[in-house]
Amino acid sequence: MKKPVLFIITTLLLSLPLLAQEAEAPAYRVGEEGKILQRLSWERVNAYFYEIELQRLDNTEWVPELSERTDGLSIEVSLVPGMYRYRIHSYNVLGRIASSSEWTGIRVFVAKPPSASSFSPSSFHYDSNEESFSLTLFGSGLVEDAKIYLIAKAEDAKPIEPLSLRYSPDETEIEAVFSPEALVPGPYDIVITNPGGLSQSVEGFVVDFKQKRDFLVSLGYAPLLPLGGYLFEKNSFSEPAYPIGFYGRVGYIPLKRTWGFLGLEAAPSWAFLKTNGGPYPVSGHLFAFNLDGLYQYWFNHWTMALNLRAGFGLSAFGNMSYDNGGSGKKKGTALFTVNAGVSLLWLVREALFFEGGVTYARSFSSISPAPSYLYFSLGAGWRF
Repeated sequence: MKKPVLFIITTLLLSLPLLAQEAEAPAYRVGEEGKILQRLSWERVNAYFYEIELQRLDNTEWVPELSERTDGLSIEVSLVPGMYRYRIHSYNVLGRIASSSEWTGIRVFVAKPPSASSFSPSSFHYDSNEESFSLTLFGSGLVEDAKIYLIAKAEDAKPIEPLSLRYSPDETEIEAVFSPEALVPGPYDIVITNPGGLSQSVEGFVVDFKQKRDFLVSLGYAPLLPLGGYLFEKNSFSEPAYPIGFYGRVGYIPLKRTWGFLGLEAAPSWAFLKTNGGPYPVSGHLFAFNLDGLYQYWFNHWTMALNLRAGFGLSAFGNMSYDNGGSGKKKGTALFTVNAGVSLLWLVREALFFEGGVTYARSFSSISPAPSYLYFSLGAGWRF
């Protein structure tokens, strides 16, 4: 037959396998003189009435503690700490035992309220590249089998369970190991619940980013690939690519969320244009300055980031100079551009990173067709 379950609340704890309960019935009540009455309940079987037999371990012998008959599905008991065993007999209409459960051992012990006085660390960096982190509580009454949860101070926040728990023998310390994947930035409560149901909530733990805002500075190589426009037509700069070019970037990221970082970026660049086409070799310079919005998404345990950027810029083409000493007409000293780019950032140290990507620029010009080009970037930088 099904085994019963006994509930011990507040001052006592009874460790039993859960088998059945009457729906929505209270697990305990306080009787006369503050005596706590625990409730033992079981599932219904085909029986006329039941007999509950309970024994207590006295030194090395089992002595009778309780024997009670009932036609209901529960009884109330009040047990002191110690070792017990129990079994339940079901009787038929003839008053004979129809079936009996096996003896099941239980232990009743005094439930201690947890008292955590401090914890370490006081915060966790959400953008850490650690796969797990440890949170250690210090205090008293931190007994074995106590449960620890993190609950964000947000509406409808669900408790976050640790991956593992380690208890000190003297009940003064519990180490909980959590996965960062379930965390979001913000304040948390640490909830400790001892096996008796007594619990404590501790405030002050915070999940946050290492820095409230980031400054990014980088330099690198930036060859240029013409896509079209009057500057790159025949008798101008008609080479398929121009390998000499460099760029710089200064980024500011003030807004950090779990779904990505948002900021602004300024990016000057320079490319040397030289072609041997036409009657004379010709050379020139392309200067550009872009101001872009920046979206940054980190992955791979916060060691890599996808950067998406888009915005406006200003480009300037220097006068063409010929190898024979002549000079050509100006091709437009300043042109407005729209820009869009993508890059991949790899954080190799706490602040040092490498970055590679490509940016598209489309100019607006009174001369048609307006120039457009790509420049590829490969460089290194520092995150402050």
